[in-house]
Amino acid sequence: MPIDFSSKMKGAVTQTLVKSLLEDAGYRVTPLGIEEVVRELASVGQAQYLKLNLPQSLRSLPDFLVTDAAITKTWLIEVKYRRSWDACEIQALHAKLMEQASASGPFVLLLFLCERAGDIETPSSRCGVFELKSKAGELLYRSRYKAHKWYPWSQAELRFAQPPAAVFDLLNNRFEERTLQKCCEFAAAYPGILDGT
Repeated sequence: MPIDFSSKMKGAVTQTLVKSLLEDAGYRVTPLGIEEVVRELASVGQAQYLKLNLPQSLRSLPDFLVTDAAITKTWLIEVKYRRSWDACEIQALHAKLMEQASASGPFVLLLFLCERAGDIETPSSRCGVFELKSKAGELLYRSRYKAHKWYPWSQAELRFAQPPAAVFDLLNNRFEERTLQKCCEFAAAYPGILDGT
């Protein structure tokens, strides 16, 4: 199967966007994804990749390890870009996210959307953070409204995701520069830039 160039570019650009955003706010960001650890895999097609005998723990590495400057707080982060967010996308991501939660423990999904969720244009209508974990074979996420409670991934909606600044509080220091809003605007422009529309 050939490499889907447009999807690959959107993923790479979104990861670069997140890395730049968090580093600008003062976090330390270390790339962890398998393509970073084994650089030769970046150019391997999907069919060939699936045939490789790689350990599951390596296949399931999240994209980044993020720490604060003092290295007192840490997060494992998976970054995803999707055109829209609906039940089909939630289901499509389930297996991959479950693998990661089982292999690496709790981690954070940072989601960027092309199509705005909701009627009002804000960073939270295009970007959200889901804290994820695996428990008893089920993928769970933490709701922004009840931080102490975990819900099945099948019920995930962007309105239940946390705003990035709620998890990465140093982003609040960059509020005046609107860096998160600029990142969301840039991600929303991907289809026109990368698909030639």
